[in-house]
Amino acid sequence: AKMKNGLLQVNIAKMKNASKKRSLKVA
Repeated sequence: AKMKNGLLQVNIAKMKNASKKRSLKVA
């Protein structure tokens, strides 16, 4: 369970980073 939670958190972090990069590019 801990492993899965860690992977989910990593995926969420990647998604947030991607959205930040996109917003920066748009701005």
